Amino acid sequence: MPIIHEIDPANNARKRYRPESRHLLTREEAADYIGVSISALAHWAGTSKGPRQRVIGRSSYYHVNDLDQWIDERPSRRGE
Repeated sequence: MPIIHEIDPANNARKRYRPESRHLLTREEAADYIGVSISALAHWAGTSKGPRQRVIGRSSYYHVNDLDQWIDERPSRRGE
C-alpha cells in the first residue's frame, strides 16, 4: 500500500496522503476506535504491548481486524 504523494503548487511542497484502504486507521482513529488515549497507543507501540501497527513511511496505521482481535484477546474487567 503505497503512500500517494502530490506536489502542492501553492508552496511547491509534497503532500502526503494516507494509504488507500478503508480498513487502515491512523493512530488517532485507532485510539478512538478502541477507547484509549493516543498517548497510550503510542506508548504501547513502543513497547510492543498494544495492537499490531503498520508503519508506512513515518506514520503508524492500524488495521481494523487487528484492533478487533486485540480487543477480543484482552481479559474482561467486568465483575472485578
